[in-house]
This record gives sequence, structure tokens and C-alpha cells, in this order.
Amino acid sequence: STCVDGCKWLLESLATDGRNLRMLLLNCHIQRTREAVVDLISGVIENLAIHERPIYDKWIEIQDSKAPDGKKSSQIPQSIILRVIQALVWMLPDFVASCWRNLEQYWQLLSNFASLGQPERNHLLSNCMIWRIVDFYLGNESPFASQRRWDMGDDYSAPQLFYMWELLALLTSTCKTDCTKGLPPTQIGPPHRLHHEEKNLLLDWKFLSRMICNTQNIKATVTIYAHWIWENPPVNKKLCEIFQKCVCDTNYDAVDPLYALLDEILEVKDSLQSERVAQYLNSRDGLMEKAYRYHLQYPLFTYGCIKKLIQLASDSSTAAGQYLQDHKLDLQWVEAWLPTHIETTLQNNYENQSADDSQQALQRQVSAMQTLDIIKQWLHFDEEGEVHYNVRNDADQVSPGESVTEEEEEDDDEFAPNQP
Repeated sequence: STCVDGCKWLLESLATDGRNLRMLLLNCHIQRTREAVVDLISGVIENLAIHERPIYDKWIEIQDSKAPDGKKSSQIPQSIILRVIQALVWMLPDFVASCWRNLEQYWQLLSNFASLGQPERNHLLSNCMIWRIVDFYLGNESPFASQRRWDMGDDYSAPQLFYMWELLALLTSTCKTDCTKGLPPTQIGPPHRLHHEEKNLLLDWKFLSRMICNTQNIKATVTIYAHWIWENPPVNKKLCEIFQKCVCDTNYDAVDPLYALLDEILEVKDSLQSERVAQYLNSRDGLMEKAYRYHLQYPLFTYGCIKKLIQLASDSSTAAGQYLQDHKLDLQWVEAWLPTHIETTLQNNYENQSADDSQQALQRQVSAMQTLDIIKQWLHFDEEGEVHYNVRNDADQVSPGESVTEEEEEDDDEFAPNQP
């Protein structure tokens, strides 16, 4: 792939007939073959890019053979590399979606191209690639879906979109946000201003909800998230609300990816960090308030919240750890509630579980007892060695022994947890 003429010949053959690209990247059902094709094409593009970057912005005019009189002309990029990329982009959304079982290498090739440098990312941005990615991912939920689109995924498997998220993170990190101070630390190169429709689609509630729940590439989600909340109060508030709803909509035993995202969110060090920590932990729908409000109705959800809060509190050098240290009295009720939860869970396990599950149930009980010991130690220790006790009297909270009507629950919480 070091021969320039050979590189040009290969890319020219792929760009001339888009069916070859579709067959190799999407129609082929053998993953190892698709991976080998991506490695080859990526290597060729990388070797040729240094020669073609000066002509990325140049176009040539060709005659359109499909025109009946043969006089109609069209413009194509002078760069052979960009002709291949153009052929790939034109496959969105329908053809790529119809081959959803094999699309991982399609996105890998585009991600490899974007990672080459700023000229390559600029080309993708000039072709509204962020808009195309979000529109593709939303599918039938996209506001731009004028007709029924192909449904991706089934009951047994989902499309592998790791590299799609990788590409989106690269491109969004190049974009200008509405931050009020300086540039985000995630900024790559000169800020690119998005068209307002492209920006609106990227920050669409449905897309952000699905992005936050994405578990295929959490690192990319963190990059996108951190880039847009940096010194950006409106987006910071919006994403906080979406995150809180996602936590409630996710089953208690599948929430770990969201908590991993939370760790990164709380470590974004801008002037909004203290406010952000309070929003995510102790606002009306924060973890601390959720845990207390639903400790009677959804004990497993509450227990998961408590474990996460104690994990955050274990490191007082972080903003979240210091906040929890300063507000530990708000968690005093856990010491009385957790033994009851452990006893109830043990009784339920004894009555309902088979002998095969008894070992796992025992391990969970041991873990819960260890958590209780950690909570007691944390609650009753401070720098002066003093012991504190606190009784919550919040009017809008559910106290032990009280019941909540459906009307009161709706008034108290916009995002009630969807838990068993």
C-alpha cells in the first residue's frame, strides 16, 4: 500500500462502482473478511492522504451518462479519497440500516478516516455527518424520517455501533458549543459551528436519552457529554434531567453503565462542578432524594443508589465525595432502613429461591452487611470524632410507615423509577 499509483488504482475502482464497497463492507457476512478490507482501505487512505489533502477542496466536472442528451454534468471531488468517502456517506441511512448485522466495519472505516486529522474531520462536518449519524441512529423516531425505515436489531442481537459512537465523539469534539468561558478541554482543533438544525437534532431529547443509555461505547458517550456540559448551564441542566430519568427507567440490576457515566460527569472540573454535583446527587430527582423517597416502594432501586453514593463518598478528595461528606446527615436514615431491607430480602430468598440460588443469595447478603458496616463507619466519623444523628422532616418525602397515593407520587416526582 506504499505505492501511490497502486493506492489510487484501488480507491478509483472502489469509488467508480459503489456496489463493490457495499459488497465488501456490508453484504459480506464474514467479519474477519470485512475487518481485513477495512485495514487495507484504511492503510491505503492513510498513505495517500498526504498527497491529496491539498486538493480536498477542489472539484471536477463530469458528464452524467444517465442524462438522455448526454450534456448534463455533475461535480465530484478531485480527491479519490473523498470520492470513496462520498460513496460511503450516500449509503446512509437506508442501505446501512438494512445491513445492520454487518455494519460495524462500515463505521470503523469512517472513524479511521476521521481520526487521520482535522482536514478529514472538516470534510465530514461539511457534509453534515453529525446530522446524518443522529438521523440514522434515531431511525423511525427521527423527525426527518419521511417514510418507514428499516428497523435495526431483533430479540436476540443489536447492531454493533461502537465505531459509530467513536466517530460521533470525534466530530462533536470539533464543534463549537455555547460554553460561556473558554473552550472545553475535549475541544479538538478550531471550533466548528454547527448549523442550527444539526445542533438541534444532536441535542434532541430522544437522541440524548438513547445516547446516555448506550453501553457499547461509554467512553465516547462521556466525551460527547463532557464536551457539551462544559460551562454550558442550559445543556448541563437538560442532560441532568435526562440522566435522572434514564436511571429511573433502567432496571436496578442494569444501571451500572449509567453509574459509570455519572463518575465521569461529576469529575468535569468547570465553574459549574459544585452546582452539577448538587443537581445529580441531592436535587429533587437526585440520587439521595430518590433513594429516600422510594425506599419503601422500590427497596432494590434504593439499595443500588445507596451503594453508589457510598462509593462516591469513599473518596473525599473529589467534589462528589466532599459534597456527601458535608451532607452525610441527609443519609442518616439509611442506618435504620438497611437492616430491615436485609432481613426482608433474606426472608424472600429463603421462601422463593431454589437450592441452586442459595449461594448467590448468601453472597448478596454478605455484601449488604458489609455495606451496612461501611455506612455506619462513614456516618459516625468526622474530623472531630463526633457522632451526629438527624431526623428528616421534609414535607415532600415519604417517611417510614407512611403510604403514598398515586396523586401525591405524581406531584412529588416527575421521574419515578421503573422498578419491579
